[in-house]
Amino acid sequence: MTAPAAALFKGETAAELLPLDLIDASPTNPRTRMNPTLLAELAQSVGKHGVLQPILVRTRDARFEIVNGHRRVRAAQIAGLTEIPAVVRTLSDGEALEIQCIENLQREDLEPLDEAEGYERLHRTHGYSVEEIAEKLGKSRTYVYSRLKLTALCDDVREYLRSGHLTAVTALLVARIPVPSLQLEAAKDIIADDYGQAMSATEAAQHIRRRYMLRLQGAPFDAADAKLVPAAGACSKCPKRTGNQPELFGDITEHDTCTDPTCFAGKKTAALEQRATEAEAKGLTVIRGERAKAELGNFFEQPKHDAWVTLSDVCPHDNGGRTWGEVLGKKIKPILIERRKAEDFVAVLARDEAEAILRKKGMLEEPGESTDATDSDDPTDAKKDHRFTEQAAQDFYLARRHRLHLWRAIFQTWPRAISRTE
Repeated sequence: MTAPAAALFKGETAAELLPLDLIDASPTNPRTRMNPTLLAELAQSVGKHGVLQPILVRTRDARFEIVNGHRRVRAAQIAGLTEIPAVVRTLSDGEALEIQCIENLQREDLEPLDEAEGYERLHRTHGYSVEEIAEKLGKSRTYVYSRLKLTALCDDVREYLRSGHLTAVTALLVARIPVPSLQLEAAKDIIADDYGQAMSATEAAQHIRRRYMLRLQGAPFDAADAKLVPAAGACSKCPKRTGNQPELFGDITEHDTCTDPTCFAGKKTAALEQRATEAEAKGLTVIRGERAKAELGNFFEQPKHDAWVTLSDVCPHDNGGRTWGEVLGKKIKPILIERRKAEDFVAVLARDEAEAILRKKGMLEEPGESTDATDSDDPTDAKKDHRFTEQAAQDFYLARRHRLHLWRAIFQTWPRAISRTE
C-alpha cells in the first residue's frame, strides 16, 4: 500500500489490514507508560496467535493515527509483524480524545495520573466542562474534580505517585497544597514519617490539616481586604479557600480554611507592616528589628520585666484583676514592640511611666513610704516588695503559658502516639 491510499479508508468501519509503517502513535494517548513485562507477554502472544482484536485509527493526511490500541501496535512491532487489523474512522480531535479516555477508563491498570491528564486535555484543550466529562464517562463530579487536581502535582511528587510511594488518595491530599515546595515537603513526610514509616491515608490527612491548613477566622489580618496583598485578592473569593472548592474539600468541615501557608504568611507580614505604618502615623513609637529582638527576653517573646509592663497582662496592683491597659486608661501612648515569631506587636509602656500613673491614682505608694509599722526603714524596701509581687505574678502567668504550650504539643502528637501502639 502506498501512502496516499490511506485516504481510501475514510469513514469505513469494517476491519482492514493496515501496514504498521503507516501508523503513528497519538500525542493524546492517555496511557503514557507501558509495563515492559506485560508488553513482552503480549508480544509473545501476538507472535503466536496474531492480533485478535482490531485497533481503532483515524486518518491524518496520508497516514493513520492510533485512537485505541497502542499496546497492540507496539507488541505487533516487537513480534515482527508488518500488518495489523484496524478499524478506520473519521474523528475530530475532541472525539478521538473522548474515545481514548472512555476506552482507557475501562482498564484496571490505568494509572491515576494518566487518567487525570486525559481529563485535563478534554477540559482545557477541547472545552469539555467537568459536568460533561462526568456525564460521558459515568463518573461523579467529585471524582472528576479529584482526578483533575492530580495534574497540579509538581514533577517530583508525580514521580512518587507513579512509583507507588503515594496512592491516588494521599497524592490528592498533597495536590490540594498549592505551593510546589510544600507539596514535596508534605509528600516526603507521608512517605516516611518521624518513625520512618509511611503514613496511612487518615494520618496523612491529619498531618496536612495540622501543618498546611490555616483557619481564616481569627487571622491577624482582614481576610476580606482585597487590597492588603493585591496579587492575592480577598480570601473570601480565593480558590485556595476550602469553602470555594467543595468538590475537593468535602472532608474539611470548616469552610473558612486557607490551604496556602505561604500566602497566609505573606498577608500576616503585610498586615504587620500596615499596622506599624498606621501606628507611626498616630505618633506612636514602634520598635522593630534587632532592637525589638533585644527587648524580648523570653521564650514567649514577652518584654523584660524590669523595663516594660505589657498592657495585656494583669496588673498586680489592682485588686479587681484588671490588665495594665485597663488600669492605665486610654490616654496613654503605648509603645509597640514587634514579635517576629508571632508576626504581631505587643503593646507596652515603660515601667517607670506606668508606675507614676498608678501613684497618681493612689494605687501605688511613693518611694520610701510604708503603711506597715513592721516594714524596714530602708526606703527601697517598699518598692522591692511591689517589684517582688509583680515579678511573682508575671512568673506565674509565664509559667501557665509554658504549661499550655507543652500540653498543646502533647495533644497534637497524642493521636499519632496511640496509633503507633495499636
